[in-house]
Amino acid sequence: MKILLWILLTSSMLTTVFTFFSLYLDYKNETDLMDITVEQIRKSTVSSLGRSLWDINLEQVEAQIDGIMKINDVVEVAVFDENGDKLVSQEKTYKKSFTSKREFELTHLTVEGEKHLGKLLIVLTEENIYDRLKTKIIYIFLTQALKTLMISFIIILIINRFILKDLTKLSLFFKNYDEKSMEEYVIPKRDLEGSTYDELDMLHSSIEKMNHVIIEFNTKMKEDIEKKDVELQRQKAYAENASRLASLGEMAGGIAHEINNPLMIISSSSDLIKRSLTLEQPDLLKIENMNDKIKATVRRVVDVVQGLKKIARNADDDELMPVKVDHILHDATTLCFEKFRNDGVNLSVQVNNELMSQQVLCREIQVSQVLINLLNNSFKEIVERPDSWIKIQVEDRGQDIEFAVMDSGKGIPVEIRDKIFDPFFTTRNQGEGTGLGLSISRTIIEQQGSQLHLDTDCENTRFFFRLKKA
Repeated sequence: MKILLWILLTSSMLTTVFTFFSLYLDYKNETDLMDITVEQIRKSTVSSLGRSLWDINLEQVEAQIDGIMKINDVVEVAVFDENGDKLVSQEKTYKKSFTSKREFELTHLTVEGEKHLGKLLIVLTEENIYDRLKTKIIYIFLTQALKTLMISFIIILIINRFILKDLTKLSLFFKNYDEKSMEEYVIPKRDLEGSTYDELDMLHSSIEKMNHVIIEFNTKMKEDIEKKDVELQRQKAYAENASRLASLGEMAGGIAHEINNPLMIISSSSDLIKRSLTLEQPDLLKIENMNDKIKATVRRVVDVVQGLKKIARNADDDELMPVKVDHILHDATTLCFEKFRNDGVNLSVQVNNELMSQQVLCREIQVSQVLINLLNNSFKEIVERPDSWIKIQVEDRGQDIEFAVMDSGKGIPVEIRDKIFDPFFTTRNQGEGTGLGLSISRTIIEQQGSQLHLDTDCENTRFFFRLKKA
């Protein structure tokens, strides 16, 4: 049975292949002849048509078109002037779907050069070619197919009854099967189930076992993923919060100075006002000046406290908003300046005054958190070195504004440059850092549509990122 089937299928396949190959060659020869005909028309007619148009001899043009129309397979000829208007045309009745168009430019050579006069359109039909090929197909298939038609039909009926019907059911089953689904699919039963036990029965049994195994595995995997996802989100939130609070903790000493010093000024100024008021003739101008000093100092304390509250807040859900450059710099430097100064680290900001009012599209609090983290990292690395300094640089980069933090360090060693942005990677001693600062900072900047980079071309240690102008 199988041998007979394969013989029939092979015979039919080879007959079909050779038939279509022969038809393809015939079709290719016919179209090549058509191309040759068109080329002959081009050589013999196009130039003379150009001369006739130049002489405005439409009768001659019509005569030439009439000659072209007598050629086999040409069903339409038209001549257009240089403006695209049709001058002369002839056409036969033909089917649009079996045509190909050829266009030729009509020119005439004059003493001033070649003049463009219009174009010649020739429409050829392949309907005659298809008719001839149809006749050949009918002849070949009638002579070749009738020999195996009845036997093939009988064999197909047998195969369909005992094999294909079950395989079709299995095919539809797998087409609709989703290996990620938690649903248990029902395997289609065989029409002749129980009469025999053959290879298809073995296949059904294997598929059922596979289906049960996949369902059990997917169910367990889904439960594990849900548990791990919840734990991952919890750990991520904890790590980000810990890193943010760690940065604030590292600045605690500086913040204390930022608040204590103004409080001392307020206390001493209020004492001076009190003593001045006990005098018979108080110096009102002096009292007014000290009162203004108290107000300015209070504003300074308010700035520090408000900056601390802003930096400590979780800004993950904030929208991207236009923010002025000077606001970002003010939030970052307010909390760091006093601490750095007290520890002998010179903090400076290098920015063009025109850029201070430039707006960038970002989450203000998050960008300030990134700058503070970079400033703290620089501070820890250089605080014990002589003549230590840190610079915040802001530069115009066309469509972007570049923010950079550079310190007096000598850069990041080459062997660890690829690791510094990895979570939990740190060069400090155990307990001195979380190893999350740069990783979280990079994520924050990526969420704002940019990248945090290490400047490997700078001789000092320099990190930078860019934000789009608003």
